[in-house]
Amino acid sequence: MRFYSPDFFYLLFVIPALVLIYLYSLIRRKNLKARLGDSKLINDMCSSLNYRARNIKFALIILSIFFIIIALSRPQYGEKLEEVKRRGLDIMLTVDVSKSMLAEDIRPSRLVYARNEITSFLDKLRGDRVGITSFSGNAYVQCPLTLDYSAVKLFLDLLDPSSVTTPGTNIEIAIMKAKDALMIKEGESKYRVIVLITDGEILEGNAIKAAQECKKAGIKIFTVGIGTPMGEPIPLRDDANNITGYLKTPEGEVVMSRLDEGTLSTIAAITQGNYTRLSLEKVQKAISRMEKQEFKEKYKTSYEDRFQYPLGLAILCLFVQYIIPERRGKLKSIINAKLAISNLKLRGRGRKL
Repeated sequence: MRFYSPDFFYLLFVIPALVLIYLYSLIRRKNLKARLGDSKLINDMCSSLNYRARNIKFALIILSIFFIIIALSRPQYGEKLEEVKRRGLDIMLTVDVSKSMLAEDIRPSRLVYARNEITSFLDKLRGDRVGITSFSGNAYVQCPLTLDYSAVKLFLDLLDPSSVTTPGTNIEIAIMKAKDALMIKEGESKYRVIVLITDGEILEGNAIKAAQECKKAGIKIFTVGIGTPMGEPIPLRDDANNITGYLKTPEGEVVMSRLDEGTLSTIAAITQGNYTRLSLEKVQKAISRMEKQEFKEKYKTSYEDRFQYPLGLAILCLFVQYIIPERRGKLKSIINAKLAISNLKLRGRGRKL
């Protein structure tokens, strides 16, 4: 059993407050009666009031408030299967985690900036399955296709150059790994998308060939360039995250990492996708305009709402307290009142004598 809206439990603090107010009113009423005169005489005059019934009615009102709060918290138990219908695409985010992505021409770094852009991108998706492939000299599926965007974000935070041990930048392998991860089925390729996020520097492999393979399969590739054409040295850091130097060639020259927009534009054009620099917003808008596939054969387990039971008990308590009379029988009340008046007259005569 679980409660869908447990925040309503804070309202339970109202109940002890109401009980304290009620007890205070009883004490105050008792003190007022004591000030009026003879307590026995006053009790006889108020004999029509049923104090026990009043207490029961108050207890029933408190119980009804308790059950209403429980109902508002939406208790749920028991499971049922629901058919999930969604319209969407399968999107494989292919992220460059090579050392060149540590360059800081885009603050705080190319890789951190790319992760932030992907997070914003995920927040705008609805109904699309998303996965992550990371690459440098090799490529790995970090997160398979899923509708759980929170899980995707967890894997996203783990992306750094150490997540792929093979050095270099091989965009061909990255594209092919993403293509395989999409699990292409006949007639469904038009619903598959690769979003390639990189600075475009190709140290090995044939990215154009991989793009042509995707075109044959009907997969669109959207490329996103992270970096600047002017380039930036690649910093080397110690365990305290302090820069200790810059990456150099075997000849001792500082490596300048530059954004290769030409290659990325070509890859996108081959598959009829789009190239954009630094932003995934245009990619998201283009994807939103694409034809969506409808999925019907998915099922999920959900809990049944059971708020009806505490709500029914609350209504029952209110009804019972409504029909309980606060006063005793009319004849008995009149007799007690007359007796009290007679006693009062007799006492008055006694004082005169």
